[in-house]
Amino acid sequence: MRKQASVDVGDRGQLVLEIDADPRVVTMSDDFARALQKNSQAKGAFERLPPSQQKEMLTYLYLIKKPDTLRRNIDKVIARLLKQDD
Repeated sequence: MRKQASVDVGDRGQLVLEIDADPRVVTMSDDFARALQKNSQAKGAFERLPPSQQKEMLTYLYLIKKPDTLRRNIDKVIARLLKQDD
């Protein structure tokens, strides 16, 4: 990073911070939405999670590209939600 900023150890650099007020919304996949619709207990458990944990789960599922892998991981998330709700 120092090389890209053209600074060396001990040098002073200038930093500019900008406020980025755009919300970071992660959309729910259709497959996960259908799975929650089929299981009201899991849906309730998901809705009771803090927004940060909901976002974490949605991001995790969003990054999965293969349909088979997505289905397996949705099953795991549903199982975790059901276990958490006990």
